[in-house]
Amino acid sequence: MIELPAATYRITRSLNPLGKALTVRGAVDLDGTPLTVIDGLDAMQLLRCVTNETETTVFENLVFTNGRGDRGGGLYLRDASPTFRNCRVSDCTAATSQTDGAGVYVTGSASPTFENVRLCDNVPASITGPWTDLGGNCLGDCADDDGDGVLNCNDDCPDDPGQSSDVDTDGDGVADCADACPTDPFKLEPGLCGCGIPDTDLDGDGLICDDPCPTWAGDCSEDGRTLYVEVGESVSDAVAGASSGSTVLLRAGVHTITETISITTSGVVLRGETDVSSTPLATLDGQGSRRVIAAVGVGRETVLADLVITNGVASDGGGLSLDDASPVVRNVHFQGNAASDEGGGLYARAGSNPLLDRCRFLGNTASFGAGAHFVGATAEVVDCVFDANVASGSGGGLRFFEGGESTIRTSTFTNNQAD
Repeated sequence: MIELPAATYRITRSLNPLGKALTVRGAVDLDGTPLTVIDGLDAMQLLRCVTNETETTVFENLVFTNGRGDRGGGLYLRDASPTFRNCRVSDCTAATSQTDGAGVYVTGSASPTFENVRLCDNVPASITGPWTDLGGNCLGDCADDDGDGVLNCNDDCPDDPGQSSDVDTDGDGVADCADACPTDPFKLEPGLCGCGIPDTDLDGDGLICDDPCPTWAGDCSEDGRTLYVEVGESVSDAVAGASSGSTVLLRAGVHTITETISITTSGVVLRGETDVSSTPLATLDGQGSRRVIAAVGVGRETVLADLVITNGVASDGGGLSLDDASPVVRNVHFQGNAASDEGGGLYARAGSNPLLDRCRFLGNTASFGAGAHFVGATAEVVDCVFDANVASGSGGGLRFFEGGESTIRTSTFTNNQAD
């Protein structure tokens, strides 16, 4: 270890560690600014490492200034890879016939490591050659034009003292001051339709800019918050295009399900039309070949309502599968669904805690929990009917296994069968 006090050292020949594993450390002020200056008086290279130095040769808290050489007026590194921490290389020059690295010239197998190093006001280019970046480095413009404490080279907004690279409201990787749409992660300029509105026809319905539901090709309300699904249209596509707070409304009729409806966005409401007595008129039919709905990671703000779910088939949860999901399930009829293992109508895994309100579980089959099966999950069951569900094992109508405390109120169990 060589420690140099705060001072300006005017050298008469280039420093050279001669391949030694050593640390040369200067002094700093209270802010960590180097106070030890190596000055070449514009007459010589300041540091030459040409003897296979490795990262164990360390230069720390030093200012290298006023160096001159054909290449690498400040630091000349050939087949050497020392470490530089909290150093400054400034006002160094290379011969006018050269265009290479006045501040640092790296050649051969060299690859130095820089951490919190500033290369400023070196002519020509500050650095030439490979190097390893450990962060905090500034190569080039070391001024702070807007006085915000962030150097221009690291400041995405060098003319705005209120903003630098750490202010990116929409998370698109571009600072707000350089982003004309700072709250739209998909656009940097307003473009044709303005911020927040895609300039392309995402849903293929022929509408651009004036499309209230740009991710759903079907009909929707004027505010775009309710997506209407006619029989024959894809319920899965509508749900995928719905954002939190949106409602997907199924028109009366049988909606044939060709792929499982996946609900992963909290706050989406999926409901069907009803008659005047609140009987569901919209049916989701799994055709005996697939699970109808799978909900993952959603809470009580997610609602399934006024639906008939039928002919769903899966190893568990033929009608509805809940995985760490706790939606409100209201006035939904689970009818004629099947699971080879558990939960013909509904299956809930650990972390789930749904509210089942005025639901009907009718004629579902499974090995366990034919109507509904909860494994490590809980539920609030209110005013529900479990009728004619058949389990080859236990739990004809409803089964809880290894869960916490659940609540069942004013619900009816009739004609269910279990072994």
